[in-house]
Amino acid sequence: MTIHIQLDKIAQLIGQATSLLDDVQTSLPADDPAASFTSRDLQDRGELAAIWQQSLTDWPRLRADIEPFVSTAFDSQEFQDRYHPGDTRLVYVGACAGLRRIATGLHVPIFKVGSCAAGGLTNRIRQLRREPYGSAWFRNDRYVLDSDFDSWFASLIQTRLVPTPASPVQITPRAYAVTLPDTMTAEQFEVRLQDVMAPAKLFRWLESSDGISHCNSFGFDPNEGRRSTPYNRGDRTQLAPSHEIYVFRYQSDFDRLLTALERIILDEVLR
Repeated sequence: MTIHIQLDKIAQLIGQATSLLDDVQTSLPADDPAASFTSRDLQDRGELAAIWQQSLTDWPRLRADIEPFVSTAFDSQEFQDRYHPGDTRLVYVGACAGLRRIATGLHVPIFKVGSCAAGGLTNRIRQLRREPYGSAWFRNDRYVLDSDFDSWFASLIQTRLVPTPASPVQITPRAYAVTLPDTMTAEQFEVRLQDVMAPAKLFRWLESSDGISHCNSFGFDPNEGRRSTPYNRGDRTQLAPSHEIYVFRYQSDFDRLLTALERIILDEVLR
């Protein structure tokens, strides 16, 4: 009896260790160093920066009115009286080998920015890998699938700013944790997040005259940057535009996104 109990405990521990390892592997960059936008060493960052600096284009940016601010608004009595914590959403900045390859050819830094439920980041990354997100594009009158969009991971959040005192936005290693007010649903928050990011949407920029001119200057096919995702619908595969890929400067936009998330909550609570 004792032996059976010990074996059961050992099997349980092995199962827990396997699950933990799977979670860690999902959240960390793929084995290929080229898959990491937040690069593993300063040399890789320097190489990427050198590539992007070859561009003289004024890249699009997430909401132009989002600037760093110092505020005591979250400490105010008015905010404290009105704010009642609701659900928490995780905002992640995703990357993969294929996206890095596109960014290199385009000479523009690009990431996927999205949100998921608290505790759901690992499953979201798995979903991005299974689909795989952004793997399709239109070439020579037909869609083709690139094989290097199955290594998605959540990039390390690298801000110079820190959250405002008493902020409902906190920074974890690989996501912004945003505690919504109980008056805001996850769907409403997602709409606000996409509104903030909309001006930097890669898909839209590559259809503009500035985007097309930029591509021409580097001999890059704009179609290759307008990514789509093949979704399995059981009896068929449906392609949908991958609209959550954005121009995103890791030198400054991590800070701007932090500020934007705080403003979303502040505006919702104080109207």
